[in-house]
Parts: sequence; C-alpha cells; structure tokens
Amino acid sequence: TALYAVGSNSGNIAAFSIDTLTGALAAIDAPVAAGTRPQQVVVDPAGRFAYVASDASSQVISYRIDSATGALAQTGVATSIGANALAIDPTGTFLYVAGSEIGMFRIDPATGVLSSSGTLTGHVSLSDVKVHPGSNFVYFSNQALGTISVYSFDRTTGVLTNIPANLLDLGGSLPSCIEIDPSGQFAFLTQVRLGFPLILAFRIDMVTGALVANGTLGTGRAEWVSVHPTGRFAYVAQYFDDSISAFEIGAGGTLTLAGVSAAGDGPASIAVDVTGQFAYAANYNDDSISLYIIDGTTGALTTSGPALALPVGTTPGSVLAIGPRP
Repeated sequence: TALYAVGSNSGNIAAFSIDTLTGALAAIDAPVAAGTRPQQVVVDPAGRFAYVASDASSQVISYRIDSATGALAQTGVATSIGANALAIDPTGTFLYVAGSEIGMFRIDPATGVLSSSGTLTGHVSLSDVKVHPGSNFVYFSNQALGTISVYSFDRTTGVLTNIPANLLDLGGSLPSCIEIDPSGQFAFLTQVRLGFPLILAFRIDMVTGALVANGTLGTGRAEWVSVHPTGRFAYVAQYFDDSISAFEIGAGGTLTLAGVSAAGDGPASIAVDVTGQFAYAANYNDDSISLYIIDGTTGALTTSGPALALPVGTTPGSVLAIGPRP
C-alpha cells in the first residue's frame, strides 16, 4: 500500500510506502514536481494512475504509478483554470475538475493521459467535487456561494449536464469538502464559516441524485472529511482547532461523535488506508503527517508515535492512501 502527500508550497508530491502491520511511512523516492500550489491528489480505481490539481498553474498533472514500488512518473499535463479538486468516475474513464471552471476529461486507459471533453464556465471558488460510487451523479461544492450543485454525466462521452432542481443552498455554510459513503446512500459536508455546523449530513436520493438534509453536528470550521472503507465511520480534519474528530455513522446516516484526537498544526486533510486500520492527517502549518490507529469497533483514533516530519516549507495540503496495486 502507498500514501501520496501533496506539498502546496513546495510544488511537489511525495510517495510513501505504508507498513501493513504498523502503518509507519517510508519515503519511496524523491518528491516529483506537481505544478504551482498543488491542492489535491486522486488515483484511478485500478491504482494505475495518479492526478494532481494545481490551482496557481491551472494544471491537472498525470502520473503513472509503478506497480511494484508505488513510485510516480509524470506522463502529461492538462489545463483547467484554477484547478482545485478532482474526482474520477467508478469505471476510471472520466475525470472532473473543480476550480474556476468545471473541467471534463477522458482518461486514456493505456497511458492515463487526459484529453479534454470540454469545460463549463461561469463558476467561482468551487472547493470540491465527488462522483457518486454507484451512479452517474457528480457533486460540486461552491464555497463562494454556499451551495452544492448536482450534475449527471453521459456514460459514453463523460459530458456533464446540470440538474437545476437539485441545487442546494446551505443556508450560510461555506462548504470545503464533500464525501460520499461507499454505499452511495449518504453524503457528508464540512464547512469553514465560524458559528455554523462543523459537519452536515445528507441522504442521497438514489433516483434523482438530490441531497436531503439528514442532520448537523457541532459548530466549528473544518477543511476535510473522509469516510472509512466500511462506511461505519467518518473523520473530520479541523484545521483551525488542530484536531481530528471521529464519528460513528448510524444505519440511517446520522453521526455520533466517537472521539477527538490531537493533530499537528493545521490539519488540512485526512486519509484512511484501504484496510481501515490507519488514518493519516496532513498538517499544513508544521510540515508533518500524523499517524493514527483506528479502533475497528468504535472508530476512535489513537495517535501512533510522533508525526512524520517533512522538509520545511512543504505545507502538505492533501494526502491519499491507496491499496495493493494489481
């Protein structure tokens, strides 16, 4: 298994192997270039290709993943204005970009190189994008407007069509990250406006793709939410409080706090490895990655050893753990 960490200020992406017994990280190779102010990394479902969104250089950079080591080799660069976040459909055919515009791309199945299927303009400050794991719905969060937009994609061309009836006004919350559980029944949203809910929960209408409010929890500001591979737990990176909150996801998609763990300075994202044993927080302000052991019964986190120090000035903004490669 491997973990990838994007360095927002250093302009690179670092690859680490994960010890399957302890969760400890070891550098695979020297970091590779990732444009100017890279924000997020995603990997295709087969674990063959990785992609980084770099907003200041308006690029989506593609990499081939070495099947034996997990090392990255750059294979191409595509343009998407203000690229901030990425999502890939479950078949690994299409990639979508959230930024100052919506970018639509087809993934070459042999090389992973991207070819444009067009752009949708008129957007500002799109903070995240997620593709439904079992359908053709795509969700974009707009931090400037405080909304979630829902699109459907054509399964042949990948082109998106807006579903205006599903536009969701968040009532003043400013969304930062949206996550969908593995079953596709529930969605969870973090936001960054002081005095508003820490996390918002939704049920997903499996026919229309609409989000239906399913409760909120706490107050505060958070940058990221990740769901455990089993769909039983959710983890929220609270950048402004230097902590990670763990939640149990009930049968109806409601959340119950399972515990709060200390993080480094400014946790910007959190990733759970595919085995569900370990979680990793990217601490933006002190250039480090924190490792946690996950309690398989309660979902609570236990800190494991000191945080892994990265080169000064890295400012890791996004981490992503992937499983065994074919």
